Amino acid sequence: MHKVDIRCQQTAEGVELAILGDVTSWVVADIMSAIKFYSGQKITLMLMSQGGDALASLGLHDFMAQHNVDVEIYGIAASGAAIISQAGRKGRIAENGMVMIHEAYRVDENYNTIKDDTTKMLDDRQVEVFAKRTGKKRDK
Repeated sequence: MHKVDIRCQQTAEGVELAILGDVTSWVVADIMSAIKFYSGQKITLMLMSQGGDALASLGLHDFMAQHNVDVEIYGIAASGAAIISQAGRKGRIAENGMVMIHEAYRVDENYNTIKDDTTKMLDDRQVEVFAKRTGKKRDK
């Protein structure tokens, strides 16, 4: 059994989905299923997450880019959640909300930070995501 860090609510205006914790493959699978289920309705994904699994975040980003989903950020959309936020058709950040991005990393069994070919690939991919969304060049 996995921890539930998502919410779903249907309103008169459409469907509100929320990621309220870590981005995991379980959370991403549930959000993707909900987006498919509610296809054709106005869908808003609310984010209040410190991020999580970078590959799952990139997967949800690519999935959302094929669907009509708006994004609202409350509190923080950090790391993987920041990547997800860039796929929204429209985006909104609450007055006290923020987006935080950083270079990818992983840790070994002794909690030492490791940079390798995989983290370099993830860095390159997320730079592409933000460059495409902002219209800025990669070096910015």
